[in-house]
Amino acid sequence: MRILVFLLSVLFLASCGTAPKKESSSSSSSFRKKKGEPEIQQIKTISTKGSEIDLSSRDYVVKKFDINKDKVPDMLSIYKKVKNKETGKKELLLYVKEMDLNHDGKIDVYRFFNKKGMIDKEELDLDFDGKIDAVDHYRGGIVRKRELAMRFSEQPTIVKYYDEKRKLIRLEEDQSQNGKIDYWEFYDSGILNRIEKDTDGDGKSDIFKRSGDKEFTQVRSADEEFKYNKASSTSD
Repeated sequence: MRILVFLLSVLFLASCGTAPKKESSSSSSSFRKKKGEPEIQQIKTISTKGSEIDLSSRDYVVKKFDINKDKVPDMLSIYKKVKNKETGKKELLLYVKEMDLNHDGKIDVYRFFNKKGMIDKEELDLDFDGKIDAVDHYRGGIVRKRELAMRFSEQPTIVKYYDEKRKLIRLEEDQSQNGKIDYWEFYDSGILNRIEKDTDGDGKSDIFKRSGDKEFTQVRSADEEFKYNKASSTSD
C-alpha cells in the first residue's frame, strides 16, 4: 500500500514541475467554489502537526493551482509579505506549499520553506487518512532527518538520520511503543555495523551486537568495566 502511495506521490510531484495553466490568488483562509463542485479544506491550519497561522490579507497571499484540470484547486502556495531592507517595499516570500495528492479535497503534503527559498521541512500523509505519517527535515536542500509514525501512532516511532551524501548514518526506534527510543542502528557509509537495545526502559542501551555477531552482548558500565579490567590484571 505504501509503495502504491509513494508512486502516486512521485507522479503528482513530477507534474508540479510543469507550469499550471490555471492560477488564482486569494487572501482569505477559504476558497470559493462553483456550484456543484467540491471545496478543498479551509486553509487556516497550515500544519496537521498542530501549528496554526491566521492567513490575513495583511500578511499572506494564497495562490491556487489546478494540476489535474478538474476546476478544483489541488496545490496551494502560501506567500508571506516581507519588507525588503534595501527598497523598503514589501515582497512575496514563498512560505508553505500544500498539495492534495489524491484529489479528495484534503491536504496530504505540507512543504515549508526558509528565508532563502529552500525547503526546510516537509510533512506527508502517506496513506491519506488525514494524519501525518512522515516528517522530513532538510539542510542545504537535502533530507538529513526523517521521522516516521508507524503502527497507527501519531508520534514518531522511527527516526532516521542521513549524512550530506544522503546515506543513512543512524536509525532510532521506539519498539516498545511507550514514547521512548529503545533501539538503535549505526551505519558506516550506509552499511549497518552495530545494533543497540534498551531492555530495561532506562533510556540507555544495555545490549549490543556488531555486524556479523550472532548474539547480543551485555553493555558494561564504566564501573563494571573498571572492575572487570582490575580482576583480569590480578588473575594475570
